[in-house]
Amino acid sequence: MASANAWVFREVKTSEGFAVIYVLETDIQSYYIVALERGFSEKIWGIGLTIRSALEEAVKRWQREVATMNNPFEEVKKDFMVGLINKHNRGD
Repeated sequence: MASANAWVFREVKTSEGFAVIYVLETDIQSYYIVALERGFSEKIWGIGLTIRSALEEAVKRWQREVATMNNPFEEVKKDFMVGLINKHNRGD
């Protein structure tokens, strides 16, 4: 029987609520799930094999479905990429 574990990797406050990045680990593969939490509701916007791919899917889906509002996932993606660059420059 296959097993799976899931946990919150990171929560980021955005202009539209909290972007939550989950990690779902199975025996075979890990997945990243990006959701937007607004008050008592939460909706999945992106799923990917990497954080970056899950965020990119969330950005595109938001643009298709909501288009007129600020894209909270663009904010998170930008912060995530800056963090990777800073981590690389520090040699972590």
